[in-house]
Amino acid sequence: MMSASEKSKILILEDEEVARYLNEKILTKEGYQTTATYTIENAKQLLLYGIFDLLVLDLKLPDGCGLDFISWVKNRHPNLPILVVSVLRSPDERARGLNIGANDYLIKPFHPDELVHRVNNLLNPPKSREHSIEKDLMMGEICLDRKNRKLLYGNNQIQLTRGESHLLERLWRSVGKAVSRETLQEMVARNKDGHPRTVDVLVSRLRTKLKKHGLNSLQITPIPEIGYQLNLPKDDLVQ
Repeated sequence: MMSASEKSKILILEDEEVARYLNEKILTKEGYQTTATYTIENAKQLLLYGIFDLLVLDLKLPDGCGLDFISWVKNRHPNLPILVVSVLRSPDERARGLNIGANDYLIKPFHPDELVHRVNNLLNPPKSREHSIEKDLMMGEICLDRKNRKLLYGNNQIQLTRGESHLLERLWRSVGKAVSRETLQEMVARNKDGHPRTVDVLVSRLRTKLKKHGLNSLQITPIPEIGYQLNLPKDDLVQ
């Protein structure tokens, strides 16, 4: 059985090549799945079309201010924890980062164990809080509100049933890749919402809702002899 750390995906935004390599090496060794980049623009694209559990962020970046990027992230991913890693050590700088939305602040240079400790604390909160937050899933400007089972885009929303929400979430987590009908059926069965053709029925209902509300950028495509695939939106732009 995989540990919590092995399931967690961390995005590292660090412009210094050596620091970026070391941070990625330290966290990968701990079992985390890491993706590293060095510009805000690249990080925005990764966050728009990927799912991450933590952002490790340097503040001095070549294409913008890390503090401004925190605001951008929190507007789109309010439940994504952010660990700032910076040489800026004044109390005012630390307070500013935390007030904007960072969850923790680590001053460079630091010992590898301290980075691991901070990351572990952010990704493994006390049990009293662990199940209180259901993370929203983002794809471009489209949000899947898991707690309330809604699709949010712009000022619009689509209410989903429990089965539709769980099915869409499973496809969402493998966006751009085919998911077998058997895998989808097992997921539906675990949520007590299934019979032999439930997957096809749910997909049909989802397609009807998406078409009715004009959400054409979110497309569920049948893959012959395999199952279904959720395609990447083609017209969602980074703002």
